[in-house]
Amino acid sequence: MSYLSLPSSSSFRRTWKYEVFLSFRGEDTRNSFTGHLYAALQRKGIYTYKDDKRLQRGERIGPELLKAIEQSQISIVVLSKNYADSTWCLDELAKICEGIAQPGYTVLPIFYHVDPSDVRKQRGDFKHAFDKHEQNSSNKVPRWKLALKQVADLAGYDVRNKSESDTIDEIVKDVTHRLKHRFSSLADDLVGMKSRAEAFEKLLNLDSWDDVQFVGILGMPGVGKTTLAAVVYDRISHYFDACCLLLDVSKVYKGPGLAGLQEQLLSETVGNDQKVWEEHTGTNLISNRFRQAKTLVVVDNVDHADQLEKLVGKPEWFGAGSRIIITTRHKRILKMHGVSRDKVYKVELLNDEEALQLFCVKAFKSDVPDDGFEELTHSFLQYAKALPLAIKVLGSSLLMRKKSEWEALLDRLKEIPNQEVMGVLETSLFSLDQRDKDIFVDIACFFKGEDEEYARKILDHCGFNPEVGISILRER
Repeated sequence: MSYLSLPSSSSFRRTWKYEVFLSFRGEDTRNSFTGHLYAALQRKGIYTYKDDKRLQRGERIGPELLKAIEQSQISIVVLSKNYADSTWCLDELAKICEGIAQPGYTVLPIFYHVDPSDVRKQRGDFKHAFDKHEQNSSNKVPRWKLALKQVADLAGYDVRNKSESDTIDEIVKDVTHRLKHRFSSLADDLVGMKSRAEAFEKLLNLDSWDDVQFVGILGMPGVGKTTLAAVVYDRISHYFDACCLLLDVSKVYKGPGLAGLQEQLLSETVGNDQKVWEEHTGTNLISNRFRQAKTLVVVDNVDHADQLEKLVGKPEWFGAGSRIIITTRHKRILKMHGVSRDKVYKVELLNDEEALQLFCVKAFKSDVPDDGFEELTHSFLQYAKALPLAIKVLGSSLLMRKKSEWEALLDRLKEIPNQEVMGVLETSLFSLDQRDKDIFVDIACFFKGEDEEYARKILDHCGFNPEVGISILRER
């Protein structure tokens, strides 16, 4: 299917604010086709401009609307029986078809119960409309006719004798596919993320849609599990019928509980508007509502098996082709939920080159250190130990500071660790029971670099039962 790609112009620099602009005749389709299309785009998270306010006949469209057209990456024109009656719609269409764009702008016509050839040749209702406009001696008529012909010459969607709901589904899939470059480019802005995202996507087996797959992202706090999941979610969400990103589940679980997340999952995917007051009801609804839908769900920062059981339960809850992505620092939780070892991606720390690049981006807004800051940069990277969170926090705190301030902050860190970083890292320690905390502290303080069997004997002699404790620490 071909679309109108407006010519680029060196005199314009287009900035996308909206992903889709909807042009339509309100009296014809506001409460029917266009209303349903807008709702479907919104459910997919596509930022859509839909202007329901129309000026009286003869009034000019305002600067806000003109700007919205200029800032929209895709313009969808719903050509209905009375579209050409409206001078407002025709002015809107002429603006859409101007050569103001840069590459990537798309115009997509929808022929809503009208013959595309009637639109192209201005016959029937369209001829009657232009006859009236010419009687009013409007000097815009030639421009309007040209714009209408331009749009009608495009391959679009003919709604005649077709299911409107099926057509809307096709349009939404088409639009999300055309916007996928936005998703794939997100990883390019995050140091080290593109290669990790591509490696993780291989585990998702996106070439096969016959079964439901649960896939894990494993790693220590601050290593970038959530970021990786969000990047992949944006890159692949256009493949699915329904999508939901459930962030920081463990925090919600310890607070108000999972009912709110269950309600979010139902609302963002199948459009369920039922209030979920308690978790048992939410679990029952989820287990029944997704069976026919190819669904993508990210369950982020899971630290208890109960969270998965109540949110994404079993594979048979979801339609063929569904993918459930779980991020956690607990390897055992993934095992308990049946995620096989070959479906777990472990997020490693940054390599030296990535760590330097990330730090420089945050501290200098550059890929290399400023002159005279090379040695201090190395010292801060030694402290951060290639942990992305630590590098981001430290780099951001040093931006636009003098060399003396860098030196003072480095001295302070030797005595008092950065609380933002430590707060995240401590979550792993505080989630252990007391005996496992004691084993962790003893290993960190007394057995670093020692033979494991030697450490086990000492810990066992002290009554710590290290067989279980060390296994738990290793899983986290």
